[in-house]
Amino acid sequence: MIQRILNIQRFFEQLFDSIFSILKVIVWSKFSVSHPPVQSENCVILGNGPSLKDSMDNHKDFILQSDIFCVNLFAISDYYTQLKPNNYLLLDEAFINPNHERASQAIEHLVKDTAWKINVFIPYKFKKSAYFQDKFSKNQFIQPVYFNYVIFGGFDWLRFWIYKKDLGMPQSQNVLIASVFRCINLGYKNIYLLGADHTWHESIRLDENNEIIADDSHFYGNKTYQINQLVSQEESYMARQFLSLHKAFKGYEVLARYAQYRGTKVLNASKRSYIDVFEKIKLF
Repeated sequence: MIQRILNIQRFFEQLFDSIFSILKVIVWSKFSVSHPPVQSENCVILGNGPSLKDSMDNHKDFILQSDIFCVNLFAISDYYTQLKPNNYLLLDEAFINPNHERASQAIEHLVKDTAWKINVFIPYKFKKSAYFQDKFSKNQFIQPVYFNYVIFGGFDWLRFWIYKKDLGMPQSQNVLIASVFRCINLGYKNIYLLGADHTWHESIRLDENNEIIADDSHFYGNKTYQINQLVSQEESYMARQFLSLHKAFKGYEVLARYAQYRGTKVLNASKRSYIDVFEKIKLF
Protein backbone atom coordinates (compact mmCIF):
# COMPACT_ATOMS: atom_id res chain seq x y z
CA MET A 1 0.00 0.00 0.00
CA ILE A 2 2.80 2.39 0.95
CA GLN A 3 4.69 1.59 -2.25
CA ARG A 4 1.55 2.23 -4.30
CA ILE A 5 1.11 5.65 -2.67
CA LEU A 6 4.76 6.47 -3.37
CA ASN A 7 4.37 5.42 -7.01
CA ILE A 8 1.31 7.67 -7.40
CA GLN A 9 3.17 10.54 -5.77
CA ARG A 10 6.14 9.98 -8.08
CA PHE A 11 3.85 9.91 -11.13
CA PHE A 12 2.32 13.30 -10.32
CA GLU A 13 5.74 14.78 -9.54
CA GLN A 14 6.98 13.67 -12.96
CA LEU A 15 3.79 14.90 -14.63
CA PHE A 16 4.15 18.36 -13.07
CA ASP A 17 7.87 18.43 -13.90
CA SER A 18 7.14 17.44 -17.51
CA ILE A 19 4.49 20.13 -17.98
CA PHE A 20 6.67 22.82 -16.40
CA SER A 21 9.65 21.73 -18.52
CA ILE A 22 7.61 21.90 -21.72
CA LEU A 23 6.66 25.48 -20.88
CA LYS A 24 10.34 26.36 -20.34
CA VAL A 25 11.24 24.91 -23.73
CA ILE A 26 8.48 26.89 -25.44
CA VAL A 27 9.62 30.13 -23.81
CA TRP A 28 13.42 29.81 -23.78
CA SER A 29 14.66 27.20 -26.24
CA LYS A 30 15.94 27.99 -29.71
CA PHE A 31 14.70 25.54 -32.32
CA SER A 32 17.67 25.75 -34.68
CA VAL A 33 20.58 24.01 -32.92
CA SER A 34 23.34 22.86 -35.27
CA HIS A 35 26.01 20.23 -34.65
CA PRO A 36 29.53 20.38 -36.09
CA PRO A 37 30.74 17.13 -37.71
CA VAL A 38 32.79 14.83 -35.48
CA GLN A 39 36.22 13.54 -36.51
CA SER A 40 36.10 10.18 -34.73
CA GLU A 41 33.74 7.68 -33.12
CA ASN A 42 35.56 8.25 -29.83
CA CYS A 43 36.06 11.33 -27.69
CA VAL A 44 37.91 12.08 -24.48
CA ILE A 45 36.53 14.61 -22.01
CA LEU A 46 39.17 16.20 -19.81
CA GLY A 47 37.78 17.16 -16.43
CA ASN A 48 40.01 19.41 -14.35
CA GLY A 49 40.33 17.16 -11.30
CA PRO A 50 43.78 16.61 -9.72
CA SER A 51 44.15 13.14 -11.29
CA LEU A 52 44.09 14.62 -14.81
CA LYS A 53 47.78 15.51 -14.62
CA ASP A 54 48.70 11.86 -14.13
CA SER A 55 46.45 10.84 -17.03
CA MET A 56 47.93 13.46 -19.36
CA ASP A 57 51.51 12.63 -18.40
CA ASN A 58 51.09 8.86 -18.75
CA HIS A 59 48.40 8.45 -21.40
CA LYS A 60 48.97 11.32 -23.80
CA ASP A 61 49.01 8.99 -26.83
CA PHE A 62 45.60 7.59 -25.89
CA ILE A 63 44.17 11.09 -25.53
CA LEU A 64 45.51 12.22 -28.90
CA GLN A 65 43.88 9.27 -30.69
CA SER A 66 40.39 10.71 -30.14
CA ASP A 67 38.49 13.98 -30.37
CA ILE A 68 39.29 16.00 -27.25
CA PHE A 69 36.89 18.06 -25.14
CA CYS A 70 38.22 20.35 -22.42
CA VAL A 71 36.33 22.62 -20.05
CA ASN A 72 36.46 25.75 -17.91
CA LEU A 73 40.00 26.89 -17.04
CA PHE A 74 41.91 24.30 -19.05
CA ALA A 75 43.24 26.99 -21.41
CA ILE A 76 45.41 28.51 -18.67
CA SER A 77 47.54 25.35 -18.49
CA ASP A 78 50.50 24.49 -20.73
CA TYR A 79 48.72 21.28 -21.71
CA TYR A 80 46.26 23.32 -23.77
CA THR A 81 48.74 24.14 -26.53
CA GLN A 82 50.37 20.70 -26.24
CA LEU A 83 47.17 18.71 -26.79
CA LYS A 84 45.45 21.22 -29.10
CA PRO A 85 41.90 20.07 -28.21
CA ASN A 86 39.37 20.47 -30.99
CA ASN A 87 36.47 21.12 -28.62
CA TYR A 88 35.95 23.34 -25.57
CA LEU A 89 32.85 23.75 -23.42
CA LEU A 90 31.97 26.68 -21.16
CA LEU A 91 28.83 26.80 -19.03
CA ASP A 92 29.33 29.09 -16.06
CA GLU A 93 28.23 32.73 -16.45
CA ALA A 94 31.56 33.73 -14.91
CA PHE A 95 32.99 33.42 -18.43
CA ILE A 96 30.92 36.35 -19.65
CA ASN A 97 31.95 38.48 -16.67
CA PRO A 98 35.07 40.54 -17.47
CA ASN A 99 35.56 41.21 -13.75
CA HIS A 100 35.92 37.54 -12.84
CA GLU A 101 39.69 37.14 -12.58
CA ARG A 102 40.18 33.44 -13.32
CA ALA A 103 37.44 33.15 -15.94
CA SER A 104 38.61 36.22 -17.86
CA GLN A 105 42.17 34.89 -17.68
CA ALA A 106 41.01 31.64 -19.31
CA ILE A 107 39.21 33.59 -22.06
CA GLU A 108 42.37 35.62 -22.72
CA HIS A 109 44.45 32.46 -23.10
CA LEU A 110 41.80 30.82 -25.27
CA VAL A 111 41.81 33.78 -27.67
CA LYS A 112 45.56 34.39 -27.59
CA ASP A 113 46.91 30.82 -27.68
CA THR A 114 44.52 29.03 -30.06
CA ALA A 115 46.16 28.58 -33.47
CA TRP A 116 44.08 25.62 -34.66
CA LYS A 117 40.40 25.15 -35.42
CA ILE A 118 38.33 24.63 -32.29
CA ASN A 119 34.62 24.40 -31.53
CA VAL A 120 33.65 26.26 -28.37
CA PHE A 121 30.31 25.04 -27.06
CA ILE A 122 28.43 27.72 -25.12
CA PRO A 123 24.84 28.37 -23.97
CA TYR A 124 22.73 30.69 -26.12
CA LYS A 125 22.75 33.30 -23.34
CA PHE A 126 26.46 33.91 -24.06
CA LYS A 127 25.42 35.28 -27.43
CA LYS A 128 24.03 38.36 -25.68
CA SER A 129 27.37 39.22 -24.06
CA ALA A 130 29.17 42.02 -25.92
CA TYR A 131 32.36 41.24 -23.95
CA PHE A 132 32.30 37.59 -24.95
CA GLN A 133 31.47 38.29 -28.59
CA ASP A 134 34.21 40.89 -28.85
CA LYS A 135 36.82 38.50 -27.48
CA PHE A 136 35.92 35.61 -29.76
CA SER A 137 35.76 37.81 -32.84
CA LYS A 138 39.51 38.37 -32.50
CA ASN A 139 40.42 34.77 -33.33
CA GLN A 140 39.32 33.23 -36.63
CA PHE A 141 40.11 29.69 -35.41
CA ILE A 142 37.41 29.80 -32.73
CA GLN A 143 34.00 28.58 -33.86
CA PRO A 144 31.21 29.26 -31.33
CA VAL A 145 28.60 26.48 -31.18
CA TYR A 146 25.48 27.47 -29.22
CA PHE A 147 23.23 25.09 -27.30
CA ASN A 148 20.05 25.29 -25.23
CA TYR A 149 20.82 25.13 -21.54
CA VAL A 150 17.17 24.67 -20.61
CA ILE A 151 16.79 22.12 -17.82
CA PHE A 152 14.18 19.52 -18.72
CA GLY A 153 12.87 16.99 -16.21
CA GLY A 154 9.92 14.64 -15.93
CA PHE A 155 9.15 11.34 -17.65
CA ASP A 156 12.20 9.72 -19.24
CA TRP A 157 10.37 8.88 -22.48
CA LEU A 158 9.52 12.57 -22.94
CA ARG A 159 12.71 14.20 -21.80
CA PHE A 160 14.92 11.82 -23.76
CA TRP A 161 13.01 12.80 -26.91
CA ILE A 162 13.51 16.48 -25.99
CA TYR A 163 17.20 15.83 -25.28
CA LYS A 164 17.67 14.15 -28.65
CA LYS A 165 16.12 17.19 -30.37
CA ASP A 166 18.53 19.40 -28.35
CA LEU A 167 15.68 21.50 -27.00
CA GLY A 168 16.54 20.79 -23.36
CA MET A 169 19.12 18.97 -21.25
CA PRO A 170 19.72 17.61 -17.75
CA GLN A 171 20.59 19.94 -14.90
CA SER A 172 24.34 20.44 -15.17
CA GLN A 173 25.52 21.15 -11.65
CA ASN A 174 28.97 20.33 -12.99
CA VAL A 175 30.34 21.25 -16.42
CA LEU A 176 31.20 17.61 -17.13
CA ILE A 177 27.49 16.75 -17.15
CA ALA A 178 26.95 19.26 -19.94
CA SER A 179 30.03 17.92 -21.74
CA VAL A 180 28.92 14.28 -21.64
CA PHE A 181 25.46 15.32 -22.83
CA ARG A 182 26.90 17.28 -25.76
CA CYS A 183 29.10 14.34 -26.76
CA ILE A 184 26.15 11.96 -26.71
CA ASN A 185 24.15 14.29 -28.94
CA LEU A 186 27.08 14.77 -31.29
CA GLY A 187 26.94 11.05 -32.00
CA TYR A 188 30.10 9.67 -30.40
CA LYS A 189 29.97 5.93 -29.78
CA ASN A 190 32.50 5.88 -26.94
CA ILE A 191 33.03 8.71 -24.47
CA TYR A 192 36.02 8.50 -22.12
CA LEU A 193 36.20 10.59 -18.94
CA LEU A 194 39.53 11.67 -17.47
CA GLY A 195 40.09 13.90 -14.45
CA ALA A 196 36.51 13.39 -13.26
CA ASP A 197 37.60 13.06 -9.62
CA HIS A 198 34.60 14.73 -7.92
CA THR A 199 36.35 14.51 -4.56
CA TRP A 200 35.27 17.93 -3.28
CA HIS A 201 33.68 16.54 -0.13
CA GLU A 202 37.04 15.14 0.97
CA SER A 203 38.49 18.65 1.14
CA ILE A 204 35.85 20.19 3.44
CA ARG A 205 36.81 20.28 7.10
CA LEU A 206 36.14 22.12 10.35
CA ASP A 207 39.04 23.55 12.32
CA GLU A 208 39.24 23.82 16.10
CA ASN A 209 37.26 27.08 15.98
CA ASN A 210 34.40 25.52 13.99
CA GLU A 211 35.48 27.45 10.93
CA ILE A 212 34.85 25.67 7.64
CA ILE A 213 37.95 25.25 5.48
CA ALA A 214 37.95 23.87 1.94
CA ASP A 215 40.52 23.11 -0.73
CA ASP A 216 39.72 23.93 -4.34
CA SER A 217 41.88 21.31 -6.05
CA HIS A 218 42.48 21.00 -9.78
CA PHE A 219 45.25 19.49 -11.90
CA TYR A 220 46.71 22.98 -12.44
CA GLY A 221 46.88 23.95 -8.76
CA ASN A 222 45.27 24.09 -5.36
CA LYS A 223 43.68 26.91 -3.37
CA THR A 224 42.59 26.83 0.26
CA TYR A 225 39.92 29.22 1.48
CA GLN A 226 37.74 29.87 4.50
CA ILE A 227 34.10 29.22 3.70
CA ASN A 228 32.73 31.28 6.58
CA GLN A 229 33.99 34.41 4.87
CA LEU A 230 31.87 33.59 1.82
CA VAL A 231 28.50 32.72 3.37
CA SER A 232 26.30 33.91 6.23
CA GLN A 233 26.89 32.44 9.69
CA GLU A 234 23.17 31.57 9.77
CA GLU A 235 23.47 29.50 6.58
CA SER A 236 24.85 25.97 6.62
CA TYR A 237 27.54 25.65 4.01
CA MET A 238 27.57 21.91 4.61
CA ALA A 239 23.87 21.64 3.69
CA ARG A 240 24.36 23.73 0.56
CA GLN A 241 27.48 21.85 -0.52
CA PHE A 242 26.02 18.38 -0.13
CA LEU A 243 22.82 19.44 -1.89
CA SER A 244 25.00 20.60 -4.78
CA LEU A 245 26.80 17.24 -4.77
CA HIS A 246 23.45 15.44 -4.80
CA LYS A 247 22.37 17.42 -7.87
CA ALA A 248 25.64 16.65 -9.65
CA PHE A 249 25.51 12.90 -9.10
CA LYS A 250 21.79 12.85 -9.90
CA GLY A 251 22.67 14.49 -13.21
CA TYR A 252 25.07 11.66 -14.00
CA GLU A 253 22.35 9.16 -13.12
CA VAL A 254 20.06 10.72 -15.74
CA LEU A 255 22.93 10.79 -18.25
CA ALA A 256 23.63 7.09 -17.76
CA ARG A 257 20.05 6.25 -18.71
CA TYR A 258 20.12 8.67 -21.65
CA ALA A 259 23.41 7.21 -22.92
CA GLN A 260 21.87 3.75 -22.85
CA TYR A 261 18.82 5.12 -24.71
CA ARG A 262 21.12 6.53 -27.43
CA GLY A 263 23.39 3.47 -27.59
CA THR A 264 26.45 5.37 -26.33
CA LYS A 265 29.10 3.96 -23.99
CA VAL A 266 30.40 6.35 -21.33
CA LEU A 267 33.62 4.98 -19.83
CA ASN A 268 35.17 6.52 -16.73
CA ALA A 269 38.93 6.20 -17.18
CA SER A 270 39.79 8.70 -14.40
CA LYS A 271 42.55 7.48 -12.10
CA ARG A 272 40.23 8.16 -9.16
CA SER A 273 36.59 9.18 -9.23
CA TYR A 274 33.39 9.09 -7.19
CA ILE A 275 31.14 8.82 -10.26
CA ASP A 276 29.59 5.37 -9.93
CA VAL A 277 27.03 5.13 -12.76
CA PHE A 278 29.46 4.71 -15.68
CA GLU A 279 31.66 1.71 -16.38
CA LYS A 280 35.07 2.20 -14.75
CA ILE A 281 38.14 1.24 -16.78
CA LYS A 282 41.92 1.54 -16.37
CA LEU A 283 44.28 2.87 -19.00
CA PHE A 284 47.50 0.88 -19.30
